[in-house]
Amino acid sequence: MDKKKAFTLIEIMVVIVIMGILAAVAVPKLFGMIAKAKAAELLAASGTYVHLQDAYLHQGHGVGTWNDIGYVGPENGKSSYFEYGSCLASDDGGEFIGWYATNLSSLNDCTARSSWAIIITPVSQNRAYYTQVASSAECATLSRYWEVGNINVSACTAATTQTAQQDSGDNSQSSDGDQDSDDDSSGNCVASNGKGAGLQHAYGQQKKCNPDAEKPGNGNGNSGSNGKNKH
Repeated sequence: MDKKKAFTLIEIMVVIVIMGILAAVAVPKLFGMIAKAKAAELLAASGTYVHLQDAYLHQGHGVGTWNDIGYVGPENGKSSYFEYGSCLASDDGGEFIGWYATNLSSLNDCTARSSWAIIITPVSQNRAYYTQVASSAECATLSRYWEVGNINVSACTAATTQTAQQDSGDNSQSSDGDQDSDDDSSGNCVASNGKGAGLQHAYGQQKKCNPDAEKPGNGNGNSGSNGKNKH
């Protein structure tokens, strides 16, 4: 009877080493592909926003809120992987964040609660520039290499306040001198009386309307009876 020759120890070790090398190369690529597949939602959502905003601009209305342009974030603003929002109240002629997203969990090398944003720079009533920004280089690779930068929260707040003053005309307040504000379901922060209350937003944090951001005064710390600001 012929004896079958088995693998030698060296041959087995060579096979194990080769399998280890393949695993070391393939596993990171697999995780990267999974992360990019999840980030596809981000690209589709941002592309839809820009398309709708452009259509609204071409009608000569200026930059519009999510409600104005008919945009709703995936799954009403919060999906399994991302949370969506906007710092835009309405067009004020300066830069502001029209759209942003934060990831709820890590995506490969992109850590959780990182951010992507579309910064809008209006040029005219029917034209604007869009700058797509990611909070880190690792996150930018998931979004077709958006620019790496920071979301300018102070500029967002200023833009909203300036817009409120322009839209309101006489800066009139409610009879008790307080501003009424609310959050709409799409993630926009809008002031119900046309006044942009102060917006608070940071990476991964829910922005809120702050009705105490601007209080009317008559010079002695009390609200005027007609509720008007003096500048």
